[in-house]
Amino acid sequence: AGQFPTISAPGSESTAELIPKLASMVFPSRQHKLSVTDRSDLIHLATAIYHNASGFITNDKAILEAAPRVRASFGVEIVDAQKFGESVKYAENPATAAHVQLGANHLRILPISPELRPSLDSLTVPLRVQEAFLGPNRQSLIAFLDETAVVAITWSCGDPLERVFSATIAADEDHPAVETALEAILYQFSQDVTKGGPSLLRLQIPPGQDITVQLAKEQGFSEIASSMSGNQVMERISFGGIVLPEQWQEFRSKVEKLSGIRFHEHPSVGALNGASLEIVAQDGTKRDIGLSDLESTMSPICFIFPHRKSAIVPIQPNFAAELLGTSRQGSLLPRAAATLFPQRTYYRTSSNAQLLSSGTIVVFYESEGDSGNGRMAAIALARIISTNVVAKSEIPEAYLTHGVLDAEGVQNISAGTKIAAVLFDNVIEIPKPVPFKQLLAIGCADRANLIAARGITADHLGTIVKRGWGLGR
Repeated sequence: AGQFPTISAPGSESTAELIPKLASMVFPSRQHKLSVTDRSDLIHLATAIYHNASGFITNDKAILEAAPRVRASFGVEIVDAQKFGESVKYAENPATAAHVQLGANHLRILPISPELRPSLDSLTVPLRVQEAFLGPNRQSLIAFLDETAVVAITWSCGDPLERVFSATIAADEDHPAVETALEAILYQFSQDVTKGGPSLLRLQIPPGQDITVQLAKEQGFSEIASSMSGNQVMERISFGGIVLPEQWQEFRSKVEKLSGIRFHEHPSVGALNGASLEIVAQDGTKRDIGLSDLESTMSPICFIFPHRKSAIVPIQPNFAAELLGTSRQGSLLPRAAATLFPQRTYYRTSSNAQLLSSGTIVVFYESEGDSGNGRMAAIALARIISTNVVAKSEIPEAYLTHGVLDAEGVQNISAGTKIAAVLFDNVIEIPKPVPFKQLLAIGCADRANLIAARGITADHLGTIVKRGWGLGR
């Protein structure tokens, strides 16, 4: 232990100033009667604050509960030791590979390996960004359509506490399928880096890559500047979770730490009912943004607020695996392309289509299925973008690409000539699937075993979320 670097304890004056402030935050009920252990814990925390540490890792429950208050006052992130270990693990894991079928073609997304360097160079050398792909402590992905390299992206693994990931992307914008490959690889990047928690994604795009800039904007990135190299720099926050009203303070604190953007301490009643929120940027400029736009720019995220219209819909296990990516078992065969895209398509009979209107939070319930191996539980949340009743013969090609049914499969859903095509995004898997028995007890289901879509109340949704995230009964 003596070989490790050390830091000095703060002086008595600093301790005398910090300890009472910390005691009121961490031990409010006994701040004037601290035990020896309490005081020792606070000295450790005060030392981190005194030295401007990025974070303080602990298992102490009282300190963890005070994390939002300490972060707001002193800028130090307090992290649960287990969660810190998990975020380090995610940072060290290789980037996620994927192999999907797009009509007659195959799209493969692979971590870059030495044998793929020639394909990588074909993308990066013309754009003069090859050096960005050579640095240490990086993750990289390359997308192939059949045998042709189309897009590559690389990013720094980042500090597990800072959660800022700087990426560089290179695309062959002359390739006819570049938009599909770009959409998929940008989404895969955001999914990979958000596994360890909310993250700031910073993207450098070489000059002249207009299609890449447009696709990045569609996934919530905003232009911030141009770098010294002339690259366009864009940013967005990827939150990767749910926000209940009682979690608002923690949410705003995390967003301010990542980006400098500030929200009011408590959202107004109007904001809870769908009106705009005022945000203050790091440079002091103010603007209004609706919760819907916030969900789009910080996806995946769902605000579980009292005004939200909600519904629960059934999905068979095989479709859940292909559309939501919730299967616990991998496949040796190419899967459907839907899970590579932020926006996906779910088909229902045209009856009750009004239940699934724009902005509705939908709970996906995995049914027992024909083979009887379904989990019979609520497994994922998502946000509905739009629901359109259309003729089965007129389903747009983009809807088919972003779903798991081909034109023949859509025809077989029902006997009628029309179908409800439900476009949704912000897919968030429920960590602890909520079984049918609990849904029945909550009042979200009847004994018909959830064979049709049905509306649920905001209270029902809140209870499902709390059960699914282990936030109390």
